[in-house]
Amino acid sequence: MDGVDDEWILSDRRFATYTNMNPGDYVFNIKGSNGDGIWNENIRKINIHISPPWYNNWTAYSIYAALFFGTPIWCAKI
Repeated sequence: MDGVDDEWILSDRRFATYTNMNPGDYVFNIKGSNGDGIWNENIRKINIHISPPWYNNWTAYSIYAALFFGTPIWCAKI
């Protein structure tokens, strides 16, 4: 995966697992071979977008600010 792995990863599985990815855009490259070990020269690319969690985006920050600055002082004393 561009931006995560520097080299190709050889795998005999038909799936890949990546954990703890930062929000952003990634490109997953796939290259296959046949039973004789002859590799296909065509590389497939899958564009992946990982969104930030709901509590870590500009909409949430706006709500946090509105709640913080909109709360009257007397509520803080209770």
